Amino acid sequence: MQFIVRRNPHALLLYGASGLGKRVFAESLSSLLLCQAPMKNKHCGRCRGCVLKQAGTHPDLRHVRPESSRQIKIDQIRELNRWSVQTSQQGGYKIAIIYPSEQMNVQSANAFLKVLEEPPPQTLFILVADKVLSILPTVRSRCQSLLFSVPKHTEALQWLKSQHDHTDNLAQLLIQSGGAPLEVSKLLNGDYIRLRNDVAQNMLALLSRKTNALEKAANLQKYQPIDVLKVLESFVSKAIRLSMVKEEKNISSQDEDDAPSRLLASLEVTALFQFRDQLLKAVRYLSGNSNPNPLLLIEAIFVNLSRAQIRN
Repeated sequence: MQFIVRRNPHALLLYGASGLGKRVFAESLSSLLLCQAPMKNKHCGRCRGCVLKQAGTHPDLRHVRPESSRQIKIDQIRELNRWSVQTSQQGGYKIAIIYPSEQMNVQSANAFLKVLEEPPPQTLFILVADKVLSILPTVRSRCQSLLFSVPKHTEALQWLKSQHDHTDNLAQLLIQSGGAPLEVSKLLNGDYIRLRNDVAQNMLALLSRKTNALEKAANLQKYQPIDVLKVLESFVSKAIRLSMVKEEKNISSQDEDDAPSRLLASLEVTALFQFRDQLLKAVRYLSGNSNPNPLLLIEAIFVNLSRAQIRN
């Protein structure tokens, strides 16, 4: 962090896989730069700047993220550009955190490019991206980039054990999460457990052919669609692995572990692969810059599942 502050870039691009702490770093860096009495390269937590940030009311800090759609739209960037040329109200840095920055559409990215070409003084734009190649090359080239790599397995495991009382299956969960420790923390979060249980229950009810696909999809509206799809994909992927080995170690710490084996018992392996392809395509669709109807997308997935070939 000392290197970044000393270089004093006008735009910083933090990129890497999800779950590696990019947003945590962005918030920590903004806290340091907005602090009026930093100590040993850390914010003090007591000055007016720190108090305002902790309250979420700091006038020199902006967060830009998708609002009513999955896109960061041009009006949001135009407003950001107007704010960026104003004088700092606290007399120090002005900082904007843009996440996920790959969700800027072409129009908003081009509007943002204008302010990057003539950056205002004492203003730092922090772009956070899970998919850096989705950002316009002209925007990327005007940022100082910092890659967040997957940590060593032993280091990530040691950190997880220091953060969680429940340490069963942490190693397997870390593998399941692609080596991203914050993704494992999310898996162990109570809300995520409820999500997985709800998805499992609705999926298994649908496989029994005793319920309606649209009804089951409606039951999951309270969750983020992409989270529902990722949970379904994790069930299907494990069912496929189960089909390839006689025995597999339990890699989940949750109570709905029956879901993959029930999937395997209900669907032909070919149907499992087809269903997984549909899920991955839907995840890519939701992760892109399009703006699909989330309920219709989940309904289509559940309708396809209800029509899948059941084992005799």
